Amino acid sequence: EKKMMHSGRGDDDDEVQAAPSPIFLEDNLQASDFMFHPNNNILATGLVNGVVRLYHYALEGNTVGLQLTHHRDTCRCVCFSTEGKYLFTGSADKSLSAIDLTTGKVLFQKQNAHPNPLQCIATHEHLLATGDEDGEVKMWDLRQSKQIFEWHENMDFISELNFQPQGNSLLAPSGDGTLSIFHLRKGTTIAVTDNLQDELLSIAVIKGGKRVVCGTQDGILYMWNFGEWDEPCGRFPGHPQSIDSIIAIDNDTIVTGSSDGLIRVVGIGPNKMLGVVGEHGELPIERMRRSGDKRYMATSSHDGLIKFWDVAYLHEDDAAAMDGGGAEEEDAEDLVAVALAKQQEMYRNSGMHESEDSDDDDDDDDLDGDDDGQPLDDGEDSEEREDMN
Repeated sequence: EKKMMHSGRGDDDDEVQAAPSPIFLEDNLQASDFMFHPNNNILATGLVNGVVRLYHYALEGNTVGLQLTHHRDTCRCVCFSTEGKYLFTGSADKSLSAIDLTTGKVLFQKQNAHPNPLQCIATHEHLLATGDEDGEVKMWDLRQSKQIFEWHENMDFISELNFQPQGNSLLAPSGDGTLSIFHLRKGTTIAVTDNLQDELLSIAVIKGGKRVVCGTQDGILYMWNFGEWDEPCGRFPGHPQSIDSIIAIDNDTIVTGSSDGLIRVVGIGPNKMLGVVGEHGELPIERMRRSGDKRYMATSSHDGLIKFWDVAYLHEDDAAAMDGGGAEEEDAEDLVAVALAKQQEMYRNSGMHESEDSDDDDDDDDLDGDDDGQPLDDGEDSEEREDMN
């Protein structure tokens, strides 16, 4: 694998910083989840002590913004609304909350939103989906102020939720070894894949929505053609340990975060390991997210750091491949490989060294809302919406 590390770390005074410095979480805290704001340089984090904290990130330095302590247990999942006006949080205390980012207030907190601790959250326009550690998935319509669907197809934790509106589908990979596909409008179960006897930990959709890729505990990537759920159309071993997170870069390229601590660029169709973006030493990559402008990627591990990586080059070379008109798949792969080699050269010249010790910088189903077509309306009195038990 070609190796490239290009983060916001380094000791050279003349170094051109490629990405913000890592966020250091004090007192051995870890981030259970984090999410980039869709429009602004804000990163929301859900911490193991239940705190929800927002950071403003920049090349000049990172600063702490809003901090909330409304959860009684680990904040396991955070997710911004589509336009970034609200932040939704889910906790091991089984509660679901919404925060108005304009006022910094908790608009509602629904206790016992699930019978088990929440595991993941996803949003699409006025829809909010939640999954818990026992396999239950719920859909909430924030215009109607209530839960609208509920599914019980899985027997173990829901690792992630992925909206695919072009197929009217919600995808839910699970620790029980199956991928469930739910209909967004009808509330029915479209399909449940055969059990792979391997925990499904991560998911991405590529090739213009036509291919679904899942990462597993055993380090295998499984692929399905969208709508053809009887059996996988492909299988790509190659990761020595579990694939805990996947980000889709373009139609043919993903980035994976693995328990061996490496962040890899992987080509899909044909399947090929293209290079390494970076690492957290020997610590597992727990979570990866990409910024709304696609310039940065952030990763977290057990080291109490959230690292930023400059991945703009991946998208620039994809655009170059599209501008080339009739470029073949091999040509697109070559462009990524050249970009990785170029970044590795920058890494060698900059004197950057990835060390874990360096540069630590700093019982009803109603929700509150209205029928205005927005996720929530902060024009209403937020005091009346703080407790939606």
